[in-house]
Amino acid sequence: MDVSEISAMWEWCGREKELVAFTKAVRDPTTQGFIIHGGAGVGKTRLAEECLLRIARHTGRVVRIATTNPLPLAALIPILPDGIDLSDPGRDIAAAVRHIQAAGEGMRHRLVALVDDLHRLDPASAFLLDRLMRAGAVFVIGTVRTHEEMGEHVAELTRASMTVRIDLADLNRPETQALLTSALRAPVAEEVTEALYAASSGNVLYLRELTIGAMRTGALRRANRLWTLSTEQHPTATPKLRDLIRERIMRLPERSRTVLQTMAWCGGVSVNDALQMSEDRDISQLEDAGLVRVVVEGRRFMCVLGHPLYEEVIRTLVPKPRATALILQQVERVRAYGARRREDVLHIAGMSLEATGTADPEILRKAVRVARNAHDYRQVAALCAALPEESVTHNELIFHGESLLELGAWEKADAAFQRAYDCSTTEEEAVSAALTRTMALALGTGDMAGALRVNADARAAIGSPALRQVLDVNESTIVIIDGRPGEGLDKYEAVKTKAGGDLSRDAELLSSMMREIGLIMLGRCLDAQALCRQWYDFHQTSGEGALVPHAAAHLSGLAFAQGEAGDLSGARRTGRTAFDALLEIDAPRNRVWPAIYLARCEWVAGHPAAAARWFEEGAVLARRNNHNRVLRVALAGQAAAVAQLGDSATARMLMTEAEHLPTFKVLAGEDRLAPAWILIAENRLDEAADVLTEGAAEAARLGQPMSEVLLVTDLARLRPTRENASRLARLGRGYQGALTRCRGDFAVALAQQDADALVACAADLLACGADLLAAEAFAEGARLYAATGRGDEAKRSRYEAGVAHARCEGARTPLLRDVSALHELTPRERTIARLVAGGAKPADVAETLVLSVRTVNNHLQNVYRKLGIAQRAQLAEALRATARECPR
Repeated sequence: MDVSEISAMWEWCGREKELVAFTKAVRDPTTQGFIIHGGAGVGKTRLAEECLLRIARHTGRVVRIATTNPLPLAALIPILPDGIDLSDPGRDIAAAVRHIQAAGEGMRHRLVALVDDLHRLDPASAFLLDRLMRAGAVFVIGTVRTHEEMGEHVAELTRASMTVRIDLADLNRPETQALLTSALRAPVAEEVTEALYAASSGNVLYLRELTIGAMRTGALRRANRLWTLSTEQHPTATPKLRDLIRERIMRLPERSRTVLQTMAWCGGVSVNDALQMSEDRDISQLEDAGLVRVVVEGRRFMCVLGHPLYEEVIRTLVPKPRATALILQQVERVRAYGARRREDVLHIAGMSLEATGTADPEILRKAVRVARNAHDYRQVAALCAALPEESVTHNELIFHGESLLELGAWEKADAAFQRAYDCSTTEEEAVSAALTRTMALALGTGDMAGALRVNADARAAIGSPALRQVLDVNESTIVIIDGRPGEGLDKYEAVKTKAGGDLSRDAELLSSMMREIGLIMLGRCLDAQALCRQWYDFHQTSGEGALVPHAAAHLSGLAFAQGEAGDLSGARRTGRTAFDALLEIDAPRNRVWPAIYLARCEWVAGHPAAAARWFEEGAVLARRNNHNRVLRVALAGQAAAVAQLGDSATARMLMTEAEHLPTFKVLAGEDRLAPAWILIAENRLDEAADVLTEGAAEAARLGQPMSEVLLVTDLARLRPTRENASRLARLGRGYQGALTRCRGDFAVALAQQDADALVACAADLLACGADLLAAEAFAEGARLYAATGRGDEAKRSRYEAGVAHARCEGARTPLLRDVSALHELTPRERTIARLVAGGAKPADVAETLVLSVRTVNNHLQNVYRKLGIAQRAQLAEALRATARECPR
C-alpha cells in the first residue's frame, strides 16, 4: 500500500454506539442537535463527518457551517435569506425559518448543519442558530473541544434539552486494532497494535499520524498477510504531529517547560520534585491542559507526561548540554531523599547512563536485579553491558545470558553462560551456568547433543548428590525437547523414585514446563493441566526469581492442554491471557508459544483464517527471536491453514520457505499437514492421504500420540477405512479429554456409514468446539439420510451442517463440498440479514440502504437459502449461530 493512500483509507471504525445514538437523535422530531464533546484528536470531526455523510445519502439538505470568521452572523450567511437585518436577527427569525423550509419544500427532512468547533461560534450566530433549532428548521451536528472556553449563548445551546450530548473518549485497544485493520486493509500483528496504542493512547489523530510516519520510515511493513514492525525502527511522530505538539509546548512559561523537559528525559518525577522546579499553579495548569497527569505510585504522587508522544517531541527541543544538566539534577534529587524504593535504583542507573554513559557499578548491580524481577530483559541486557568488564560477577553473567536468551541472541547467550561456568567458584555456580547453557543449546540452536554433553560434563564434575539430582532432572528435560516425551518423563520418574519420591523444589521447578509439554504430547492433558496450574500458582505467590521466565509461560502450557483435551473455548481464553501478559513485558521468545498454541486451537476448531492469523503472528515472533525451528512450525501451520481456505499458491510459497528450516521434533510429523492440505486443495486426495500416513508414522516412531491423533484424524476423513477408525479409537483410549474420543467416534461412524452415529458425534464435537469436524459429520449424515429416503432428517442435518460450517471461515474440505456455499453471504446480504434480524422491516432496510424493497426481499431469499432456513423468525438464531468472537 502506498503511504499516500492512508488518508483516504482511514475509514470510520469503532464508534458504532455513537452512530446508533446519532441515528436515533436525528429521527426524533423533538431533538434538534447532536453535540459531540471530546479532547483534541479523539475523532470528533471524523464522527461528525460520518454522521453528515449518512444523512446526505438520504437527502441533499446538508450544509457545513464554518466558525473561523469572528464577525457576527458571518458563520450563518450560507443558510440565511438575502436581505435579513443582520443588526437585529432576532426580529427576522420567522423569515429565516420560512426561507430554510421553503428551500426544502417537498422534502420531509430538516436542514442538517455541521458546525465543527461549535465553541468558537460568535454569540450572535449562536443565538440565531438556537432559535432556528427550536423552530425545527435546522438540526445541528456540532463538535466541542473539552475544557475550551465558550460564550454564554454557545454554552446554552450545548446544554439545551433539545440536543443529545455525546462525550467522545480515546479508542480502547480493541478499537485501535479494528481501526488499523480497516485502514490498512489487512490484519496487524499484536505488537503493532500494542506499539501504536501505547504511543497514541488511542487518540485517533495521533494514531493516524503515527501510522503514516511508520509507513514512511519503513518501520511498519506488510509481511505476507500481516502488518509488522521492524526491529530496527519504531513508530515516530510525523512532522505535522511534531509541529502540533511543539506549538503547545512553546507557548508555556519557562518554569513549566523545565518540568516537561525533565520528565521527557527522566521519566515521571514526584510532585515534590516538580514543585522544586516550578510552582503549584504551574503544575495545575499543565494538568488542566492535558500535558501532565498526576498518578499515585505506592505512597508517592508522581507527575508523568500526559501523552507518550510528548517525550519524543520535547526531547528534540532540548540541547544536549541542557538535557545532561536536567538529568543530573534529577539524579541528585532522587539521591537526596535516599532512593528508598527499589525502582529508584533503576531510575538512577538509567538516568546516569543517559547523561554520562556510565554509572556507579553498585547502583548498576542493584538495578540489574530490579530489572530482572520485572522481566525487563532489554533493560537487563543494557545494564549488564554497562558494568565494568573486570568486575562482572557470576550471577551477573547468568542474568546477562538469560536476557540475551530471551531476546534471541542465542550465540551471545551461550558465550555468557560458558564464561559464567568458567568463572564459577562453587558447585552451585557451576550447576547454575550448566543449566542455563543447556537450555540455550536445546531451545535456541537445537544442539541436543551439545546440551546433553554439557549436562554430562557438569554432572561428572559435581560431588553434591542434590546438585547431581538437579542435573539428572535437567537431562530428562532435554530428552523431552528432543521429541522423546515418554523417555524423558520416564527418566524424571526414575530420578524421583531414586530420591524417595521427594525432589528438591529447584529440580521440580526446573523440569516443570517441559514436563507439562511432555504430558500433553502423550495425551495426558488433564494431568498436564493440573501441573500447569500448580506451577502457575507457585509463581504467582512465591515472589522469587525463577528459571522459568514468567508465570504466564505456564498459562501457555495450560492453553495447549485445554485445547488438546477438548476445551477449545477455555484454551482460547487462557492462551489470549498468556499472550497479553507476555506482550506487556516484551518477551518474544516466550510469547511465540501462546501464539502457536492459539493457532493450533483454531486449527483444531476448524477456523483456518484465525489459525493462519495466529500462525503468522508466531512466525513474526520466531523471526524476531531467530528461532528457526519454531519458524518452521509457524510457516507450515500457516501454509496448512491457507491451503484449507483454497489458496494453494500461497501455501506452497510458505511451505517452500519452511522446508529449508530445521525440524522441531516436539510436534513430530505435523509439518506434513501443509503439503497434505495443499494436495487436498488441488483435489489430489490419494497423494494427500499418503503424505498424512508418512507424518503419522513419524509421530508414532517418536512416541507422540498427540501428533499422531491429529494426523490420523485427517487421514480418516480422506480414507474412512475401518483400519484408520480402529487406529484412532485405540489412540483415544489412552488419551485424556473428550476431543480424541469424539474424533474416534467420528472416524468409526464414517467408516461404517452410520448416519445416526454421525449426527450424534457431531453434537459431541460441537460441545468441544470442533466446528469443522461437526459440520462434516452433519453433512455426511445428511447425505446418508437423503440416500435412504429420510428427507426430514436430511434437511435438519443439512441445516446444522450449514450453521456449523458458517463458523469455519470458508474452510474447504472434501466432506463439505455439498454444503460449502451455505454460509457464503455477500457483504450486502449479511448487512440486510442483520438489520432484519434486529427487527427492521424490508421497507426500513430499503430506505436505510437506498435500495428498492424488491431488491431487499431478493437478498433476503438468498440469505434464507444459504442459511438453510425458511422464514424470518429463524434468522436471528441462524446469525447468532454463525457468529463467533475471533481472537485478536
